[in-house]
Amino acid sequence: MKKILTLLTGIVFLITILAAGGCRNGNKQNEAILVENDSTRVVYLKDTLIDGRMHLEMYNEKHPDKKEIDTLTTDVRPGYTVIWKHAHKSKIKKVNHIRPLNLIKENGKIFSKEAEEVESKSLYTYEIPSTAKPGKEKYEIIFKDKNDDFWCIDPYLRIPDD
Repeated sequence: MKKILTLLTGIVFLITILAAGGCRNGNKQNEAILVENDSTRVVYLKDTLIDGRMHLEMYNEKHPDKKEIDTLTTDVRPGYTVIWKHAHKSKIKKVNHIRPLNLIKENGKIFSKEAEEVESKSLYTYEIPSTAKPGKEKYEIIFKDKNDDFWCIDPYLRIPDD
């Protein structure tokens, strides 16, 4: 009886290890996007209710202690990748768009198109064009809260002068 119990425990342990290994996402491209390095800026987004209006509490991965409401300015350089991601305990139901305010009129200094949604990762990415010029550009984040209400917040991307 003791040998059978030991054998069954070993089998259950082996099945657990195999099942845990099978839970990995096979899409290496999406995993690579989450890697933070010197040419990547991650902007974390968390909903927060102030005076009956929904706002975004935002911070960069380089300064998680410096949280800003709605007006975060993220410093980037040409060729950098910006990733917008839900922060821990964020109740944002869905980000619908991340795009420049002036894209309809003309290409902006930094944005030349909308940020792209990464499938099944609840994040958006945008690569700053190599031709982007120094300056500050306002963009909009349109998101849906848990009540299916839409909200729009206008933070900034900035390429500092050298």
